[in-house]
Amino acid sequence: MWELQIKYTGLLKAWNDGPVKQLSPPDVETEHRQMLSAANKLAARFENATPKVLKPMSVASAMSKNLVEFRPYIPIIHALCNKGLKARHEEEIKEAITIEISPETKLHDLKNIGIKEKREVLEQISDTASREYNNESIMQKMKEEWEPLLFTCKEVAGKESKILAGDAVELIQTILDDHIIKTQTMKGSPFAKFMLDEITKWETVLMRTQDNLDLWLKVQAVWMYLEPVFSSDDIIRQMPVEGQQFKEVNIAWHNLMVRIDNDPRAFTVIEIDDLGDTLKLANTKLERVQKGLRDYLESKSGQFPRFYFLSDEELLEILSETKEPLRVQPHLKKCFEGIHKLNFDDEKKIHG
Repeated sequence: MWELQIKYTGLLKAWNDGPVKQLSPPDVETEHRQMLSAANKLAARFENATPKVLKPMSVASAMSKNLVEFRPYIPIIHALCNKGLKARHEEEIKEAITIEISPETKLHDLKNIGIKEKREVLEQISDTASREYNNESIMQKMKEEWEPLLFTCKEVAGKESKILAGDAVELIQTILDDHIIKTQTMKGSPFAKFMLDEITKWETVLMRTQDNLDLWLKVQAVWMYLEPVFSSDDIIRQMPVEGQQFKEVNIAWHNLMVRIDNDPRAFTVIEIDDLGDTLKLANTKLERVQKGLRDYLESKSGQFPRFYFLSDEELLEILSETKEPLRVQPHLKKCFEGIHKLNFDDEKKIHG
């Protein structure tokens, strides 16, 4: 009991006469709960003793009574020491209790002005501050999660150009999906109105990034399909307009990927001003090239209907090597029933 008395006297003095802003609410609550439990047990033990130990019982009971009287101030300490409090919340507290809480303000001084009567309004202000602080923390965490992300590039076999690495895109897409949901949820929170401009700006960045990434992957897929096709001089000669358009896209793609490879940091990439315009222009040109290619293949199949039995890729393999008749050999059994291959002589003439 005497050890408890020493601890109780020291802590209660520190709580009442020390700067309230320097108190640790969780520590105050824990110490208070432990001391009140011990005082109640001691008081009960002394009361039930035979004979009763009256003087120690009165000391323990007095400690218990004082601790119970102090209990309503614990939520007030929580409210005043909330790490989420900003200047706007401090101003609300000042209006509520009519005095400003300075770094030197003591709980004893606040007791004298009847702060216990303001407990409910202080808890409301503190709760609002906590919820707003939580939104700020979510926003900060989202931005921190983007810091290590990279738009990693990988080489295309046998080519100078590069493409986005699949694993990097998958990670970025996962985080992007998560952040869009979090941002839109936060935007609808009444406790995020104070930072609505920041949330809206961040949402715009995320949605633009999503649009650009979708378009980027679409352009990449088409570019990878068409690049081998327009590497053939035969195809370019037969499709000069589409060949020129693909050449323009190829240069733009190469320049973009070099730029990304030199600085793949996600934050840098998503802030590239002309990224969306570059991808949109490339996509438009590639769509024209694809249409021209489809028309070209259709015209060839119209001239030789047996080509309809072949896929576009197989037909392109033949048409891209017009000087090499033997390239038709693997596709003959699809074009003609009952023919497996042709017999060519040294001059590449068919004999059977």
